[in-house]
Order: sequence, then structure tokens, then C-alpha cells
Amino acid sequence: MSLETFQKVVDQLGPYLDQLHLYNRGEPLLNPHIMEMIRYASRYGAEIRLNSNLNLSLSESQAEELVTSGLDHLIASIDGATQERYEVYRVGGNLERALCNLEMVRK
Repeated sequence: MSLETFQKVVDQLGPYLDQLHLYNRGEPLLNPHIMEMIRYASRYGAEIRLNSNLNLSLSESQAEELVTSGLDHLIASIDGATQERYEVYRVGGNLERALCNLEMVRK
């Protein structure tokens, strides 16, 4: 979804929003405007949730921006305790990268 479309939808629904879930299918952190979207929606006071597999190249500055964006809940889908099990659910995924990203966000 484009930032412009998102802003129009949020402006219409914002006064009535209790929660905003920024996930369903796909990885929300791939949207180049996701941080702006979170900041924009947080102006309405709704609880904002995001679900991510955190299996992408996340920089320390991006992790910090995620934490300070106005996001209330981050759900990290870490779907296995070993690389072998993780790959069953995240084909081509890298457990170590996901865990490192989660640690960066935690810090």
C-alpha cells in the first residue's frame, strides 16, 4: 500500500480506531514507508501492532526507528529453535539473522 493511500484510510478511520494491525500476508518491514505509516497512525492514539519474521537485513538505525516509531507491539515470528526446524517454516530463512535482528530491537 502506498503511503498516500494509507494516510487517506487512516484519516477516515483514525478517530474510531482502537487497534491497528499492520500485518496479514507478507512482510510489513519490506514496505519502504512502514516507519512513516506507523508514525502517522500513532497520532490517532490507536494501539499499533506489527508482525514480522525479522528475516531481512535490518540496520541498527532501522531497529531504533522501529522502537521509536510509535509501535506498541512487535510480534516476532521466530518459527524454530534450530536452523533446520526454522527452514521448515521459513524456506530460505536464516535463524541467526532473525535472532540478531530481534536482539538489536531489544537493545
